[in-house]
Amino acid sequence: MLHYYSIIIIIFVFTGLFAVAWYARKIMRADKSKQWPKTEATISYAENDPSLSYPMIHYEYEISGKQFNKLVEPSPEEVTMPGFDKYFIKQYPEGGSLTVFYDEKNPEITTLTPGAKTEDKIILGLCVSAVLLGVYALTI
Repeated sequence: MLHYYSIIIIIFVFTGLFAVAWYARKIMRADKSKQWPKTEATISYAENDPSLSYPMIHYEYEISGKQFNKLVEPSPEEVTMPGFDKYFIKQYPEGGSLTVFYDEKNPEITTLTPGAKTEDKIILGLCVSAVLLGVYALTI
């Protein structure tokens, strides 16, 4: 007979498997950006907008004669740091340059830091651990 706690653990395991698949796919896609070509971009606009929780930093770059304009988007963890706005403006001053990695098939897709984030790898490890723990709980 199947106990109620077994049903909960089975749901837990399947949810964990879904999360493992999701993060594994996310990491594999992010690691593809390590192979992307890079170009230099110019910071065209850098201003601290008090109505937003982070400064507005726009950069421009050119690929095969076509101009692109993008926004530097900080991570949610960065935005909550005290003094972040001043640090961000100092890191990306107007008129400065930065290296941009872009997808050759779609040059509008860019990243400033290629590869998977460490926190995604940690979450994947935690998801795998949760699945293993759930499977173990079903065997006892």
